Amino acid sequence: MTEPLVDLLRRTADAVPDPGVDVDALLARAATRQRRRRLAAATGAAALVGVVAVGALAVRGDEPRHEEPAPPPSPHVEAPVTARPLVYAEGRTVHVGERTVEAEADVQFVAVTDDGVVFVTEDSDEWEWSERLWFDDGETTEAIGRVPTQHIGLFEVFTSDPGSIVVWADGTHTAGYSPERFVVYDTARHATVALLPYRGDFNSVVHVDAQHVYFTPDLGPTVLRYDLASGRTRTTSHAALGRELRSEPRQLPRGRFVQQGSRLVPVDADGEPVVVRGASGSVSGLRVPAGWAAPPGEIHVAQWLDDHRLVLFADDGGGDIPGVPGDFLTCDLRDQRCRLAVPLTRTPYIAPGQPS
Repeated sequence: MTEPLVDLLRRTADAVPDPGVDVDALLARAATRQRRRRLAAATGAAALVGVVAVGALAVRGDEPRHEEPAPPPSPHVEAPVTARPLVYAEGRTVHVGERTVEAEADVQFVAVTDDGVVFVTEDSDEWEWSERLWFDDGETTEAIGRVPTQHIGLFEVFTSDPGSIVVWADGTHTAGYSPERFVVYDTARHATVALLPYRGDFNSVVHVDAQHVYFTPDLGPTVLRYDLASGRTRTTSHAALGRELRSEPRQLPRGRFVQQGSRLVPVDADGEPVVVRGASGSVSGLRVPAGWAAPPGEIHVAQWLDDHRLVLFADDGGGDIPGVPGDFLTCDLRDQRCRLAVPLTRTPYIAPGQPS
């Protein structure tokens, strides 16, 4: 390419006005993940010259060690959308609403689906470039895969919201230090439903919903849209993805908020106030609880509880990756009010959220 990659992607996305989703934020997160992958690969494998090519575009089946297509699984009927619990972790304890899950090692990443919680633990006794990924549905806790360590506390794990789909870069199949494929897992069925091979050195997932996985080969302008029901992949674009997301709830960008008086105001990369619009409503300023003051760190969207209520995590700027102390606020977009759900303590928390 003769122009910077992110500029090319942004120019492609800007071809359609008002996409209704912060495509720039998606591209920035993807570019950051690419840089971290390149740094990790350069540090751990300076002699690595390429990635083993993968022939098939999409491989289905519940046995991840086979590359042959398997018969399509029976269609999964989505249950009615219900509220999700507030999820976070501290040390080896994962909080899922009113219950807790005790992990076998320190938790480094946590996310939530409609069926339970997924989390990554540190395998301190194993020298590997990957960590173990778990799923807990409230009755059992099971290891479902391994995720490459791209940077301290940052992992390529994505969940649909709402829905039951988890996608991660497969840490059990790698060429050198680079993953060869993504695993697509259905937490409602406790099964792998697809394997998506890399089509370049650095693929990136840009969005996951209950029925589709959107990813880009080498962060190029093309977006591949994998359909879980049919097992087929078609080509689309960042602009088309923006249009598809415009009517979906829970799509406010994971940008920063700052406190201005009694309100939390979304701001852009330069710190300027912006109005964020989505299918769940518009946000120009969320009312904070009486007497609450933001800690000195950053405030960002951690998760959604339902189509109208989101969770903000306000960290105190201290601690170290991946855990920092902070407050969890639950905010309702219908009345723009927030309440304090988990108060600030000296305990470092792992807040849910997508890789950045």
